[in-house]
Amino acid sequence: MNKEILNCAIISPMFSFGSDRRSPELRTSELKALMRYIFRIANTELMTSRLFEAEARRFGDAEKHASPVRLQMKPQPDKIMKQSYESLLLHEKKTKNTKNTKNKVPCFPTGESFQIVIRTKLDTDLAWYREWITLSLILGGIGKRTRRGRGCVAVDNPNITKQNILYWIADRLNELNQGASGQDTSSYKVLNNEIAANTQLSRFKRPIIEKIKLGREINDINDFLTMVDIASHEIKKNSSQFGSRFATGFAGKSQWRFASSLIVSLTRTHDHAVFPVYTYVKAVHNRKELDRNYQERDRFISYIEGERH
Repeated sequence: MNKEILNCAIISPMFSFGSDRRSPELRTSELKALMRYIFRIANTELMTSRLFEAEARRFGDAEKHASPVRLQMKPQPDKIMKQSYESLLLHEKKTKNTKNTKNKVPCFPTGESFQIVIRTKLDTDLAWYREWITLSLILGGIGKRTRRGRGCVAVDNPNITKQNILYWIADRLNELNQGASGQDTSSYKVLNNEIAANTQLSRFKRPIIEKIKLGREINDINDFLTMVDIASHEIKKNSSQFGSRFATGFAGKSQWRFASSLIVSLTRTHDHAVFPVYTYVKAVHNRKELDRNYQERDRFISYIEGERH
């Protein structure tokens, strides 16, 4: 059996815990769910039946395919991970005289580290899973409120630097789709400091990555997360412009619940730079496409980036 260990660092509070909510846990099930989700939205296969078959081969299913990979998340050897209580939501700007003390829940704080152990059969491409875990943790997080920058994890990878991170991401996306289609084409290209889909997105009636942008380098992660939460509130003030169904997420009646199609995550490069990563996912709700021209999601990002001077 092949085995590899990834060293990981938590770069934003990870609110991951069991049903009792008493203490945070490293939950492999959440990592696997993230890997599956990124696989689906990164895949340019039009036919959903083929997409699900490809996903089953990579990750297993309940009927035909046993999972070819086993994952384990554990603390660093001979170390106990620190735990803390932090606010899940940061609605108000902090000043020297005020502190946000609402919604404190257990978490693993920024700065803690752990390991991901990958095990595969000898005839399985372990390197693919290593790269896919890394990509998944760049574009998403683990635990609660991960579409708003929580639960972000950096995997130690010397190939990911400030200069080439967008190209590294685009290469992983294209490798996935080249392997699926057998064609030597680029599904995603780096243009003007962002990754853009090089395919006709109008053909897709499901969530798929439209583009990926990097924000400005971050010095204070907590201040950044505060701005993300403020942006979540500010965008809802434009209800007259965007209506009652927001591409950046909404929750009204049960049938109206919709997860944000703008995923805000954080990543740290090998040269110790921390950046926000904004992933635009095609917003489809009840077969209706939302925010086709990106106006709402661009506005959301402007609230974050525009006030970080």
